Amino acid sequence: HGDFIDFERSWSYPKPITPGGPPVLMGAESQWAYDRIAEYCDGWLPRNGRVDLREGLELLKAACDRVERDFNEIQLSLFGAQDDEATCSAAIELGFQRLIFMLPPAQADEVLPLLDSYAALAEKLT
Repeated sequence: HGDFIDFERSWSYPKPITPGGPPVLMGAESQWAYDRIAEYCDGWLPRNGRVDLREGLELLKAACDRVERDFNEIQLSLFGAQDDEATCSAAIELGFQRLIFMLPPAQADEVLPLLDSYAALAEKLT
């Protein structure tokens, strides 16, 4: 779809220790994202509140069917999860394996209590 950007050669160190390299997650919710994820990504990383997650999962399942890929191979991570047990439980029930919470660019006295809150929530959810 359109022009491609040509990057100069680049190197990354240290090299990933994951066999085959690190997983490729697509953080997108566009109408084209689902086909791209099914074709060449290891997972989906939608931003919370940008798409109906249930609908997005149905679109992703349909895209996997079109390319004959097992939907269960797709890693599901939710970026910007809410600090709310019911909402997190609902995302987990939909199949999301990772919930990623936001942290403000702030000092430790503001960030550490948030981390403690997220840890307590994770303990309840496991």
